[in-house]
Amino acid sequence: MTARLAALPRFVSAVCIAGLALACHSHQISDGQPTAPRYLHVLIISLMSYDAQYKTFPASLAALGPTQRGGISNADTANLVDATLASGVCFGYVFHYVPTKPTGKAKFVAFTITAEPVGSEASGRKHYFADDTGVIRAEADHTATAASRPID
Repeated sequence: MTARLAALPRFVSAVCIAGLALACHSHQISDGQPTAPRYLHVLIISLMSYDAQYKTFPASLAALGPTQRGGISNADTANLVDATLASGVCFGYVFHYVPTKPTGKAKFVAFTITAEPVGSEASGRKHYFADDTGVIRAEADHTATAASRPID
């Protein structure tokens, strides 16, 4: 029973990623909602899964990425998100991940992520912020922060 419960966060991440993979190359998912908040949800779930497994948040998004073919997941390649999302640049957004730790401590205990629109379609697109609370916040015309309004 314990092994099944331990695998649950990884399973939830896999289900989320599989569902979102269908929309990988568009800026809108079928219901018309922007992809950035959905991918922030995937990142938050994956980061929480990573923390549950390794008792720290990763140093970078790349650590959430896939293993080499046939490889075993570990703290450097946790196999929680695909390579595109692990790169931090996808779907018209740059995802900036910043882990934080108390002074003198080795483990990351919190994080922030921003999603900033880039490219020719950046004008008029929202900016997003999320942290280890799981709340996603947005701004219409500038970088979102912890003080920004939560999205619905």
